[in-house]
Amino acid sequence: MQKKIFCFIFLILIFSTLPFSFAQQNNNFESEFNFDNKIFFLIFNFTLLFLILLIIKNKIPNNLKKIIQNIFSFDLSKKNTQIILCVIFSLYIISVINELDDVENLFGDSIAVTKHAENFTNLYIENFDLDHLFTVIPSPNYVLLSTSIQLFDNIKIIPFIGSLFLIFVTYILTKEITKKRFAGIISILVILQSPLFLKYDTIATYTNFWMLFYLISLYLIIKRWQFSVLSYLISLFTKPLTILFLPISISFIYNALITKKEKYFSYFAYLVIIIVGVIVYSSGSYVPTIEQFNYNEFLSGLKQFSSFMKDDLFIIVAILPLTVGLFIISRRGNQYANSIQVMIGVIFLSFPLIIALTPQNNHDYRMIPIVIAFALGIGTLFSNTSIEQIKKSKKVISILVFIFTFSIVGINIISVIFPGIIQGTYQVQLG
Repeated sequence: MQKKIFCFIFLILIFSTLPFSFAQQNNNFESEFNFDNKIFFLIFNFTLLFLILLIIKNKIPNNLKKIIQNIFSFDLSKKNTQIILCVIFSLYIISVINELDDVENLFGDSIAVTKHAENFTNLYIENFDLDHLFTVIPSPNYVLLSTSIQLFDNIKIIPFIGSLFLIFVTYILTKEITKKRFAGIISILVILQSPLFLKYDTIATYTNFWMLFYLISLYLIIKRWQFSVLSYLISLFTKPLTILFLPISISFIYNALITKKEKYFSYFAYLVIIIVGVIVYSSGSYVPTIEQFNYNEFLSGLKQFSSFMKDDLFIIVAILPLTVGLFIISRRGNQYANSIQVMIGVIFLSFPLIIALTPQNNHDYRMIPIVIAFALGIGTLFSNTSIEQIKKSKKVISILVFIFTFSIVGINIISVIFPGIIQGTYQVQLG
């Protein structure tokens, strides 16, 4: 067993250092998915889906079945997990720490964000007014950026710490969903192989705070449901985009292993959030004006995945088979697999909705939730579904969730393979 552990740590050392070479990104956002890549994509997906079908039908050789069973039943001790986590985080920090001194002149909003953060305390005090509270509630994002400047004289320190916490929360949420530390480690490695995540992990202009607070709210639904709504509210004021993620939270509440009374209280708390959101929207301070639904813009939004995620080849080739895998896991007893599917589908759907309902254009950093959801999904495939307290998901709900997610993801994947099949143009903005 000790040899297996050391071999596993060695593999992690190699795997966790490879992604850092992608940290310097090509800023050409035109989608370039050549013919060879399409062939690779189709072969990989059909092969993986065929293997999944063989596993379901129990048609694979016994030797291969034993290997698969060993992989999915493998877990790490608490001590070995701590060692591996220290190794991964140490390598990650060492690899990106030099970026903290880089000037963010690549992003058009950098100067404005820095000036606002530097003057944030004075601006907030001067404009504070209890009679118009919603118009002056301090953005958690600028509170943290201002704190970073005051404490470290560097606006990028706390955003980087936020990215570290985002990775760690992904780990503990995956571990809680699967009841396996090994699955949590896998989710971390999936995040660290993402060029998109490595592009924005130290960026102050477009921080990961909003996704961090939202992910914490999902974790708290399972562990401390009383505080979940507070974290969600913070994420909402950090970036109003998370209002579109409300169905994800509802799904997590529905599938959470908490009492019915606790679920009802959680539903009520999130209902209050909706009411507060309506009030905030009426104040016109945080949410952009909602326009009439633009069907053409919605279709154009479905094409943005292929452009913004063109460097994340692992996600592109594996996201569709992942939805099938999550469906199987949900049928075998892990009801959180349904919630991860809802998470993937809703996040994919949020991008076209933004440009269809508002005057805003999308930015590639808004795809970070896809990276996190994908990491959670890959980790969930390693679920320990033999645990007695995990109840079987309802078959009808599992099927409906799968159809929803598979359809949304499938349309986006089609836009990758056949970019001309969805008509429409869109304006891609750097950042």
